[in-house]
Amino acid sequence: MAQKYLEAQPLHALQLRHRYTDYALEGVPFSGTLKKHPYDPHKVLLWEPPFKEEAGFYEFIIDDILHVELEATLGTEEGLAVQVVTVWVRKGTRAVKIQPFVV
Repeated sequence: MAQKYLEAQPLHALQLRHRYTDYALEGVPFSGTLKKHPYDPHKVLLWEPPFKEEAGFYEFIIDDILHVELEATLGTEEGLAVQVVTVWVRKGTRAVKIQPFVV
């Protein structure tokens, strides 16, 4: 199952919005790399900022996302590009956080 998460395709269902609203009143910001959920079309995965040790990820329902802001595009030495976004998620909604740890 973990392999499916690693092979998730880039997200195309969400579109960036460029209209300003005070999302801080209604939402909570999360930053990372956004990906399509591997088997649920109503959810997305937000990987914590790349290159962070022991980075985990969040699972959000698309309808709970208020706004997406493109923050940066990072490149690796191998020539791969990763987009970092801030996702504003509606306060009071449920989400899942997966965090690796050492046993």
